[in-house]
Order: sequence, then structure tokens, then C-alpha cells
Amino acid sequence: MRAMLARTTAIILSAAAPAVAGSASAPTALTTSSIYIPCSASALATAIASASEGTILTLSRFCTYKLASPLPSIAANLIIRGNGATIERSPASGTPEFTMLDVGFDSSVTISNLSFRNAAADKQGAAGAIENDGDLTIRGGSFVGNTTVGFGGAIDNSGTLTVTGATFSRNLSADGGAIENLDTIYISDSHFVNNEASFNGGAVHNEGQATVTDSQFAGNAAVSSGGGIFNGVDGTASTVADSTFQGNRALFGGGVFNEDIVNLTGSLFYANLSFDQGGGIYTNSVLAVTNSKIVRNTAAGGGGIYNGNAFGAPGTVTLTDSTVLANQPDNCEPVSSIMSCRDTPLTAPRSPRPAGTPNATPSQSPTLAGDFSPQPGH
Repeated sequence: MRAMLARTTAIILSAAAPAVAGSASAPTALTTSSIYIPCSASALATAIASASEGTILTLSRFCTYKLASPLPSIAANLIIRGNGATIERSPASGTPEFTMLDVGFDSSVTISNLSFRNAAADKQGAAGAIENDGDLTIRGGSFVGNTTVGFGGAIDNSGTLTVTGATFSRNLSADGGAIENLDTIYISDSHFVNNEASFNGGAVHNEGQATVTDSQFAGNAAVSSGGGIFNGVDGTASTVADSTFQGNRALFGGGVFNEDIVNLTGSLFYANLSFDQGGGIYTNSVLAVTNSKIVRNTAAGGGGIYNGNAFGAPGTVTLTDSTVLANQPDNCEPVSSIMSCRDTPLTAPRSPRPAGTPNATPSQSPTLAGDFSPQPGH
């Protein structure tokens, strides 16, 4: 189920066509290939189950579709327009726990302007809201309050996942509070806020290939490693660009935990917390940091960056045109293991500087952070 296969079909959930009046109990065709879905969970399930290749499904504007059981698995070419609708697990007493939507092999799905809320899955390995084994694109919308005892509170990806302009908030799982990735993900212009993992990856747990741009990670938490992102040893080179990590926390790696390869550019790590090592970043492997700022993060050791040796020797860390400043109790550990990083804690005496050159002080770091806050679309 985790293998990559060729993917040939296409499904699109897109944003905005005008709603057309239809039956309250069954989908009503707009054209030979377009169907309007009234505000009824059973009508939505029937439409997905019976849709043929190329069918367009348009959801009722701002409707809340309350599910008492999972939607049928998607295995056809579909276009579904969200229109600001929400799919949520019914709050009615006795509603079982389940994954809301399954995107099957050989399916390519684009979901736009549709939100998923309050999913709850109780099977080991199950996703909260969406299980993707195909090619899934998310445009806009939100994932709020979805939970699972398995992986990926919002999405568990074993195919190709592209996320643009979406918000993930208060999702919970064992690994990957919001997203679990075992294959390929592209994330841009998105917000991850207050997601939690009971093990690794408060927001994102990556064991594949990940590209993250123009995104914000704030207040996410992992009990073990990677409050914002966990980049695992089973993955490949991952890229994080023009993104902000603020107020995330974990035992190791408050912002990011890396045990493979991460290329980090144009990003800010500010006020993240590790209860052990690596307030901003913990790495055991290869980390390249370019044009970034790691400021005012806190840990027991390596407040800015901790360069670990879980694989027998310290990792390789390269800092280029980057600032590691005002972290507690120090900026980098082990001492002298990271070239271009000032290892001394804030309270240690500073080396003399040329006359007229002010020493950096803790009060400077909020200014640095304020001057360097990437915004969506940068």
C-alpha cells in the first residue's frame, strides 16, 4: 500500500462556481459531466460512489456535510468544487471513528476551498481526515481538530501531495500531527498552528521527500522530536525555504529535528523550545543553512543548533550568510562542532571587538526577528 505506482486519473475539488438549486436527497446534474451536491452527506457519498470519469461535483456553498460513516474511496476522474463547505464527523452520540476520505492508487485529486473538521480514527496506522495513495492537491481550505491513533491527524500521504494556501490547526496523531509523509510532498503558503504528535513531528513527519516554502509553523508540539518538522532517516533531501518557525516545542529539536538531509534557506527560527537539545534545530546528519536567522530559541543544550552524533559522529552543518544569536544557554553545541557559529552562551564574556563596533545583546534579537519574517508569496 505504501509503494509508488503510476497515477493516471484526476480529481479536482476546486473553489468557486455558483451554487445551483437541486434536490435535497440526490445529486442533480447541471450538464452531462457536472453534478451539484445538495447539503446532504448521503448525497455526497452517492455522488462519489457513482461518479464516472470526468464528472464535476460542486458542493453546496458553506454547507457542513456531517458524516456518520466514511465517504466511498475515490477511484475515478472527478472535479469537486468546495465552495467554502466543510466535511466533518457527526457529533451525534454513537458515531464510530473512521478516516473520512480515501484517495486510491491511480487517482489524482485536487481539493479546493473545502475544510475537514473533527475526524477521529481509532485504527493503528489510519489517517485522521484523508488517506492518500494517489496524487492529491489541496488548495485553500482548512484541517481543524482531526485526530488519529495512527499517522497524520489531517493527511497520511503515501503518494504525491501538494498543499497550497491551507491551514492546519489543532490536529493530533502519533507521528505527524497534521501530515505524515512517506513519499513526496510540496507545501507552500500554508499555516500549521497548534498541531501535536504524541511521538515525532508536531506538524509534519517526513520519511520521504519534502519541499516546504513560504509557510508558517507556530505553537506545534511533539512529545519526542521535531516540534515543527521531523525529517527522518528513511527520507531523501528535503528543502525548507522562506518559512517561519516560532514557539514550537519538543524534547529534541523544538523547531526541526533532522536525521537525513535538510537544505534550509531564507527562514526564521524564533522562540522555539527543546526540553533537552536543539531549541531551534537538532540534526544528526546533513544540514545546510543559508540566509536564515536562528534567534532566541531555548534548550538544555544547543539553544540554537545541536549537532548530534546518533550515527557515530557529529553531523555536517554548514552556515552561509546566516545568524545564530541570543539562544539559551548557548548558540551551538557541541562546542566548535559547527563552523561560523559562536558557541559561547549569552552570559559569557565576549571577545574584544574593534572600537565603535557594538556587541550583540539579547535585546537585539526581537529586532532581528522583526526584520526577518518571511510572508506568504515572498
